[in-house]
Amino acid sequence: MKNKYFIIYVITALLSLTSATAQEQLWKGTFEGWDFGFKDGKGNRDEFWKIQPNGELHAIGGTWYDRQSGMRTAKPYSNYELTLEYKWLTPGSGDRDGNSGIWIHGENNFAQDKGGFPNSIEVQLKKGEAGDLLRKGMDIKARPGYLNKGKYGNGRIRHEQLPRRSDPKGTIEYFHKEWNTMTIRCEEDLISVYLNGFLINQGNVFKNGKAVTSGFITLQSELKNLAFRNIYIEEIENTESCSISPIVYDKHGITNNVSREDDYAEIEIGGYVVLCAITQSEGTWTWTGPNNFSDVGRCITIPNVQEDQLGIYTATFAGINGCNASHNFEIGLEKDISGTYHFINVKTKKYLDADPNTVVKQGNNEANDNDTHWNLIPSTSGYFFIDNDKNDRGPLMAASSLHNSISYEAEELLMTPAPRREWKAIKVGYNTYQFLSKDEARGYLTAVVGNEKVINTNNLIGDGVAIEWELIPVFNTKKIDNKRTINKTNPSNVLITPVPNNGSFTIHFNGQQISDLIIYNMTGQNVYKKTFGEQKPTSHLLVNQNFVSGIYILQTIDANGNTTSTKFMVD
Repeated sequence: MKNKYFIIYVITALLSLTSATAQEQLWKGTFEGWDFGFKDGKGNRDEFWKIQPNGELHAIGGTWYDRQSGMRTAKPYSNYELTLEYKWLTPGSGDRDGNSGIWIHGENNFAQDKGGFPNSIEVQLKKGEAGDLLRKGMDIKARPGYLNKGKYGNGRIRHEQLPRRSDPKGTIEYFHKEWNTMTIRCEEDLISVYLNGFLINQGNVFKNGKAVTSGFITLQSELKNLAFRNIYIEEIENTESCSISPIVYDKHGITNNVSREDDYAEIEIGGYVVLCAITQSEGTWTWTGPNNFSDVGRCITIPNVQEDQLGIYTATFAGINGCNASHNFEIGLEKDISGTYHFINVKTKKYLDADPNTVVKQGNNEANDNDTHWNLIPSTSGYFFIDNDKNDRGPLMAASSLHNSISYEAEELLMTPAPRREWKAIKVGYNTYQFLSKDEARGYLTAVVGNEKVINTNNLIGDGVAIEWELIPVFNTKKIDNKRTINKTNPSNVLITPVPNNGSFTIHFNGQQISDLIIYNMTGQNVYKKTFGEQKPTSHLLVNQNFVSGIYILQTIDANGNTTSTKFMVD
């Protein structure tokens, strides 16, 4: 489950002006220019690596985990986009059927693992987990939206919290005989992983409190046979770069004595808040806010917050080397929670999951497409429908009697408020809620401890942790208006990073076949347009425009004529 709170230094919003150079073919059908290492010094190059007549590179793999080899670039790289195709040559979907990876930001020392792999970050290729981010000798923390949780494999539990890939709708991973395309984009300390056109993971890399921004690239040969081809690298030129981590210490932090990576501070009138703009560069910080507020310093403290102090606070950073950036924070009251979420039980760590037979259950430890997407839709005053995101499924229905399993109803009943269809959201922590049935004879939405499949109404007094649910927002879903009639649509998969930005940003299409793209300012003026036509689908688009500060609307049109709109801010 994603951590609610993050270490201050790690998670950053990268504001950069970027341009790309020509692609370099990294694999040219020869071992010239590559270095090789072998775990515990066992083996040689020809045992693990074979060049095929068609130019493909085959990683033969070892017989067990102590038989591995690394094939490493001759030089380190920074600020680049690595694209490659890989294909598993062995059937099956288990750990022993395919387990290798791409190691990046590696240090110049094969001896760190007795000749196997240097300190690096691994982008996993293991079947069923491709795109997960692992570490050796350095640390990595997930960007917001990617579950920062332990992993399970080989009967072992990984207690460390590592970035786990997300699974956007339509993500495909081929397990046998078909080529997968992976793109690994490294900008400063930020790693972004794309699998078959979808952005599936992001994390920031550091070691001993300092960002790691460069290193060697190593291909891994570990268990079973794997083919590589079309390995290209494209360096990204950075003309100016700043990295800011927005940190808040609000009423939830005071309760738990921890800070949180966020730019929204949730307070009660009369409380106090601390806002911090953490950077990796030295310089000066200035702050502005409501009622002519001004201050200086990396962090500001606002005690005894009153209503006229709610609003936007802007931190502006001027680096000693010419690096400049700004970030907007907001101090406000409790947010409206209408939207689309994963529900993860605090006690059982399982997802609220709908199967095709109107049964609501606890899913496994991973998101499962729209089965685990739930819309919170306002119904009568103070209550919500909890509606599954798939078009053939309606709202969550409290059990007909206490302790019975919960179900969901047919879609057409969504428009009809009724006590057993409505739930009160009771906040018990940041992004953590209890849900109480409006029907007084029922109880709370409860995960049954010890029975992974049962969700029921239980515990009328609400004193058990199995009734607490952490709400993890689902990326790129639209807030649902407070209307009784809801038209469900498939949410846009388009993602803009970073937000806010300075006019230089990346649009991630996440598998959508986009034909046209238009950006409007708030006066309705068309300020940018891109037509893709019959071009080969692309996974993302870099935009670098001199937009003035304000709100913009990105409109995309797919190959079927469907239109979606996404708002974003330019500082």
